[in-house]
Amino acid sequence: MASKKKVINGGDIEARLNGLLAAEEPTLIRWLQRTWKAQNADITDVELRAAIVAGELPTDWAARFQERYAEFINERMVPRWEKASGLGAGSVREGIAVLGIEHEFSMLEGRIAQWVTHRGGELVTGLTAKQMTALRGVLWHHTVNKPLAEKELMKLLRPLVGLTPGQAEAVRKQREALLESEVPLARAESIVQRTAARYRTIRAQRIARTELAMAYNNGTQAAVEDVAASGAFDGPVEKVWVTQEDERVCVVCGPLDGTTVGLSSEFEVPRRGMANVEVPPAHPSCRCLLKYVV
Repeated sequence: MASKKKVINGGDIEARLNGLLAAEEPTLIRWLQRTWKAQNADITDVELRAAIVAGELPTDWAARFQERYAEFINERMVPRWEKASGLGAGSVREGIAVLGIEHEFSMLEGRIAQWVTHRGGELVTGLTAKQMTALRGVLWHHTVNKPLAEKELMKLLRPLVGLTPGQAEAVRKQREALLESEVPLARAESIVQRTAARYRTIRAQRIARTELAMAYNNGTQAAVEDVAASGAFDGPVEKVWVTQEDERVCVVCGPLDGTTVGLSSEFEVPRRGMANVEVPPAHPSCRCLLKYVV
């Protein structure tokens, strides 16, 4: 007769994550917006004109963007990563208590600190690279492919700070479409600035949600690994992909729901071009979790 699987991470894991997102997302969104505003203010008009004349961004812009991102991450993101990781680990503490397992979690703090440090460097690099690519793309288009007057290009480039390459390209195309439809220049520029602001808000929420969910799930994984390394479980540990099971579950995660793999294995993401993952999120804004069973 087969043994019944026992759930390791206890409590309402979905409610725990959703409560975290509701509490912390607004603050992170606000501070990301302030970071982008500060990065914009760091760029002087003289520097922007020089970049337009040269057709290339100054080499030190990347370092200055990185400095602002590092400030945001160290002061705002790290405490919330730690909080989210702690909540995920807390579900494991509750779960093993129900199973009658006593464990000191001697390696957990180090595991979480290592993940936070690695993720911080990864995020600074990634955010900066996307931002530079976004600005370079529009600068190149309007200095080489379709030259634009200096003042007009300055007004177009500034709102793009903080956007992804895809968002920046969408803003550029919107501006061209408006002018081709004979919308007055001043009105077109106003519309474009509002669009860029909306995109920044969307991106800020996406980053906040993704990073909080990632930390929560990595905290859970680290805690289970900590217990497993001690030999406290009486059988192999498996992890099960769990979606939120609401109307926002996407076409990427829907097929993953209920998929089971070993503790150290990766989930195969059923979407071309997307990397396999050890824990959620599978994509930006993903709210999925893992249930661990032994």
